[in-house]
Amino acid sequence: MFKRLKLAALVLLSLALTLPATALGHVHVESVHSQSNAPGVQFPCVYPRVSGIGNAPNQQKLNSSLREQALCAQKQAEYAAKTAPVRGSFSYEVARNEGGTFSLVTTRTFIQNGRTETVRKGVTVNTADGRSYSLSDLFVDHADYVGVLSEQVQAQIHAKGLTERLRRPFKQIGAGQDFYLTRTELVLLFPQGESFTEDCGVQTFRISLQSLDGTLKPVFRL
Repeated sequence: MFKRLKLAALVLLSLALTLPATALGHVHVESVHSQSNAPGVQFPCVYPRVSGIGNAPNQQKLNSSLREQALCAQKQAEYAAKTAPVRGSFSYEVARNEGGTFSLVTTRTFIQNGRTETVRKGVTVNTADGRSYSLSDLFVDHADYVGVLSEQVQAQIHAKGLTERLRRPFKQIGAGQDFYLTRTELVLLFPQGESFTEDCGVQTFRISLQSLDGTLKPVFRL
């Protein structure tokens, strides 16, 4: 009996050592807090530090990039506060952390002289090797993903009543459109003031992954 239990334990240990990190569980995310002490600045920062990605150098690059985003935003707030008080924050939200994909969105908000500026950025990586995904990486070869997504965005612009808020007629998304993934949706991010009037803020367009069958790579469907 003892020998059988010992053998089973060795088999499980062997599997744990050979399976990729994605198969061993979720990526671990720790929140790091930073607060500016500069005069005229209220700008708390909370940014993520991740561990458990299967490639240490790429994991380090990801963590460095996320830390740099947050501290750069904080420095910008401190510099801007030399002319007028600044309020704002830097934060993040993990949108997906399973199925071999880790995706989050960061949000930076500046409020100064009655004006609010918001920047949101998506980050999506392969948890086995830490490789960062671009939008085109999500789709099968030769798929017209730009056309497919643009049709859905156009429909949502109309449904939201945003047609009159466009800076110019909408034709299609960019091939490198910013995005992040949830368990069930692809979320496209349109920067404040770029496609729509500034008072619209950052516009998000949520597209069901199920609606992308035939163009989306199966690995991104849970």
